Amino acid sequence: MIESEKLSGIYVIPSYANSLQWFGVFFGRQGLYAESVFRFTILLPDRFPDDKSLPDVIHPHVCPYTHSLDVSHAFPEWRCGEDHLWQLLKYLQVIFSDPLDSIRGIEENIKESKEHIFDTPPTEDPHYIVFEKFQQDVHGPVLERIKAGRSKLTEPSAQQANGGHATGLSWVKEGEFKPLSIE
Repeated sequence: MIESEKLSGIYVIPSYANSLQWFGVFFGRQGLYAESVFRFTILLPDRFPDDKSLPDVIHPHVCPYTHSLDVSHAFPEWRCGEDHLWQLLKYLQVIFSDPLDSIRGIEENIKESKEHIFDTPPTEDPHYIVFEKFQQDVHGPVLERIKAGRSKLTEPSAQQANGGHATGLSWVKEGEFKPLSIE
């Protein structure tokens, strides 16, 4: 479901060693967080999904001491079978697209996050998302194929074969976090 949702600017992968730990990167594309790059880790409870962190990010929903994201606004109580990880990621995307504009230090926070984008990973987990500095001889040909719109590195997906539109049914209204209901 994570792949089928339109979560542009958010990339996640489960840890190689622990499927309850997910590594992620958020790329801000608009508003106050435009051009930001923030890494985050999702730690799921041992009994997930039956039970209900971000780095130093200045945001009204991120605790400055624990660096954990307060999701209680969207998920007052995690409902197994009704709430999903992709909805949590969608919530993350929304709260960073249009936060309160009175927060101080955001520009400095964004600058600092970019300064550490190439840092050595804090873990040896092979699924931790890493970045390399651009190397023309390695990345240049791929960039040119992408610009030309004909990357030979990926096979056409079902979505591409369907004219770029996702197929299938969903019980969740696009742009919403909660399943459709009679309420």
